[in-house]
Amino acid sequence: MGWTYAPRLLAACLLSAELTLCAPLFVLGQPSTAPDVNKDLDRAVQLRKQEKYDEAISLLRTGLALKPDTDRGAALLFELGQVLFLKGQAPLTQSQDLDTRTLEEALATFRRVQKQYPNSGKAAPASYMVGSTYLVMWDSNQALKSYQATYADFPKYTGRSRALLRSGILMGGLDRTAEGREIMKRVVREYPASKFPDSKTDVQSALKHLRFTEIHGQLAAPLRADSWLNQNIDRAGPLQNLQGEVLVLVFLSTGCTSCSRQLPKVRYLINTWTERGVFFLGLFNPLDRRSTMTPNLYVEKARLDLFDVGLVTNSNTWEAYRADRLPGIVVVDRQGKIRWRGHPTYFPAALLAKVLEE
Repeated sequence: MGWTYAPRLLAACLLSAELTLCAPLFVLGQPSTAPDVNKDLDRAVQLRKQEKYDEAISLLRTGLALKPDTDRGAALLFELGQVLFLKGQAPLTQSQDLDTRTLEEALATFRRVQKQYPNSGKAAPASYMVGSTYLVMWDSNQALKSYQATYADFPKYTGRSRALLRSGILMGGLDRTAEGREIMKRVVREYPASKFPDSKTDVQSALKHLRFTEIHGQLAAPLRADSWLNQNIDRAGPLQNLQGEVLVLVFLSTGCTSCSRQLPKVRYLINTWTERGVFFLGLFNPLDRRSTMTPNLYVEKARLDLFDVGLVTNSNTWEAYRADRLPGIVVVDRQGKIRWRGHPTYFPAALLAKVLEE
C-alpha cells in the first residue's frame, strides 16, 4: 500500500485563496510512479547518448511496465524507438551489416506510439521516424510514403517542412526528379524564414538539393584527375577507362566533419555494391585548405575499398558535379549520364539496382 494525492481534497486546496499555505494531502492508495518514470526516462536518454543501448532498452521497458500515464508512456515508448533505431545502425561502425531485426523492432515501436498515443505530442515525430527508419534500411519507397503521411496527417507538426523536404529529395532518387524538384520548390515557397524560423535549415537544404538535381540526366563531365592513387585509371579518365560500367563517384575532404560521420555508411555502400559490379571512385582536392591528412592515408584509415582515388584540383570539375557540398555522391549509368547527385543519407539503392539492369 502506498500514498497518492487525494484528487478532491487537492482540487479544493488549489481553488482556495491560500494556495501557498496548502500542504500536500495524501490518502492510502497505489504508489505514484511518475517520479520513477521520469527518472528512468532521463537516465535512458543519458545511456543512449553514451551508446549503451541495451542498458537503455532495459530501463525503458521497466518504465513502461509501470503503466505510466499517457504523456509519460508516449515519451518512454518513443525514446525506446529512438534507441532501437540507433542500435540497429551501430554495426556499420564495425563494417558489419545493419541489424535489420532491431530496425524492424524500431519500426514496430514507432507505430505503437502512433496507435496507442494518437493524441500525444509524440505521434507526429513517431510517424516521421518511421520514414527515417525505412530510409536507413535503404527502402526509399516506404520512406517516401511515411514522410508524405507525416506531412498530410499532422498539419501542426513543427517538423512538417522537413517531412516535405525529404519527400522531394527521395523522389529524386526514385527517377522522379521533376516531381521532387516541385516539392522542394514548395518547401522554399511555403516556409519563408520570416514566418517559419524553425524551418530555415530545411529551406536551405531544399535550395541545395535543387542545385544538385540540375545535373540529373546530363552527360557526366570529363573527370580528369591530376593523378590516380591506385593507378587503375589512366589520363583518359574513368568515363573512358570504364566506359559501359556503372560508376559511383564519392567526393570527400579529409577535413570535412560531415564526411567523417558518414564514413561507416559510405564504407558499407562500397562493400555492398562493389560485389554487384559497381565501380566506386573517390575524389579529393589535394589543395583543400581544410585537409588534415593526405587522401591516401584518409582512405586507408577509413578502410574504403575504392577502385581508385583521384586527386582533382580543377575547380571546373568540382562545379560540374556540384561537389562544393560534401560528402557528395554521384551515380553515373552505362551511357555516361548522371542519374543522381546527393548525400549518402539518401543513397538511391532502388535506382542503382535499376541502373545495373539497364
